[in-house]
Amino acid sequence: MPKQTVPDIDFNKFVIAELPELFKDKKIKINYEYQRGDIWKRRQQIELINSINKRYSIGVIVLFVNDNGQFEILDGQQRILTIKKYLEDKLELSDTDIIPYNELGVQDKALLNAYCVYYLKLKSHDPETKEEDIVQTFLRLHEGTPLNKAEKINAYRGAFKDAFRKTREEHS
Repeated sequence: MPKQTVPDIDFNKFVIAELPELFKDKKIKINYEYQRGDIWKRRQQIELINSINKRYSIGVIVLFVNDNGQFEILDGQQRILTIKKYLEDKLELSDTDIIPYNELGVQDKALLNAYCVYYLKLKSHDPETKEEDIVQTFLRLHEGTPLNKAEKINAYRGAFKDAFRKTREEHS
């Protein structure tokens, strides 16, 4: 069995305002050989934009620098595509309280544009196993089991969780 090598990893960020330029300059690449298309449901997209507007963390994106110097998205593609859609006013916002990007006031737009998207950048792999390493990294990042409803409720803290636990115990 070959010895595992540790890739060179860099932790960094970009602000949302940089995203259109990154796509325009082809610095971000979605590799459809192993990536899915744009599959998030509208509800998931709306929740992401709400999280950004409330300044919540949207998690860390995982990128790989390919041979062309482009960032291939290993984890976070749906988040990046949703943000891109919002910035291009292509996200369906009816029946939400989200203001379309092109209608934001100067201050609100500046706050949104300054939101940091953090990423881990895998900079190098063993040249002999690079392609397999990338695929395996991608697969391992995506093989986690999504939380079920009970696990999501259990993640809450405070009064809500206490009330839920009490109700559950009373009706068990």
